[in-house]
Amino acid sequence: MDIIKFGTPFPVKFKDADTNLILSIVFNGNIVINQEISEDLQQQIRFAVVNDISSQISKLSSTNRYASLISHVNEFTQNAASTVESNFGIKAEVQLMSLTLTEESNKELIAKQEEIMRSRLYGNTPTPNMIQSNVPSQKHCPSCGTTSSGKFCPNCGMKL
Repeated sequence: MDIIKFGTPFPVKFKDADTNLILSIVFNGNIVINQEISEDLQQQIRFAVVNDISSQISKLSSTNRYASLISHVNEFTQNAASTVESNFGIKAEVQLMSLTLTEESNKELIAKQEEIMRSRLYGNTPTPNMIQSNVPSQKHCPSCGTTSSGKFCPNCGMKL
């Protein structure tokens, strides 16, 4: 029995449907084959599996959210196993161990999701911090005690 480890040599680009961000995705896993095969054939199978899964991820780009990719893992692995069987005549089990964003894409996605949440919460209105910073400071008139934000007291006219 051979277990062939595989992984993306370069991140796969994926356009998230929610955020319109172009994200970089990496993945890795194992290909389990119940027979001994040469190193050269292992390399060919590894290459075919990575290309197949990358292609499947790309096809979902623009129409799906990154978060929905997890629901497609079984589909990815079954299609990759079918690719191995049809291209090489070898039955294989493909196991996807990890499907994640690169660190940079993860930071971009989190920032964009936070921006979207703020937009949904506050719409086009300023955030509470912005409102607070735009409120003019209140002053008390030394003569009559009236509170005002202007330069002069609205009650007695004294300069504040």
